[in-house]
Amino acid sequence: MDILEQAYRELQKSLQKAHVKSNALFVMDSSSKDQKKVRDQSKTETEQTKTTLSHASKTLAGTIQGSFGEKLTQVLEEQEKFLSDF
Repeated sequence: MDILEQAYRELQKSLQKAHVKSNALFVMDSSSKDQKKVRDQSKTETEQTKTTLSHASKTLAGTIQGSFGEKLTQVLEEQEKFLSDF
C-alpha cells in the first residue's frame, strides 16, 4: 500500500508540474500577442499623427505669415521628423 501511495503522490506532483508549465506557456503566448498588438497600434497612431502634423504644417505655412508662421512650421516639421525617427 505504501508503494502505491508514493507512486500516486509522484504522479500528482508530475501533473502539477505539467499544469504549471502549461499555464506559464499560455501566459507567455498571451503576453507576446499583447506586445505585438501594442506595437501595431502605436505604429498606426504614429503614422496618423505624422500625417496630421504634415497637413497642419502645410496649411499653416500658407495661412500664417511672418516669423511666427515660420517658427510654427519649423516646430511642426521637427515633431514630424521626431515621429519618423521614433
